Amino acid sequence: MKGSALDTHWGNTTMIGCIFRANFALTTAGAVNFRTNTIGHQLLNCIFENNYAPTGGAVRVSSETIIIDGCVFISNYANDTHGSIVSWIF
Repeated sequence: MKGSALDTHWGNTTMIGCIFRANFALTTAGAVNFRTNTIGHQLLNCIFENNYAPTGGAVRVSSETIIIDGCVFISNYANDTHGSIVSWIF
């Protein structure tokens, strides 16, 4: 499993006022995983709390652009790297 709650592959995504709580992934992105070939994602006024993954406890971004505005990150955990957000552009 890559992104526990939301795993995008194409297009763009806008999330407004969402709560991502206690999500778990075995590889990357406990709550939200924005993959390559995606542009223009927005996370607006969302709450990320107690999410876990080995890399990117709450959010993993490997797309070109993302807007994160007004979001709150509380106690997200990654045992390898990046507790709340990891950005991976290749």
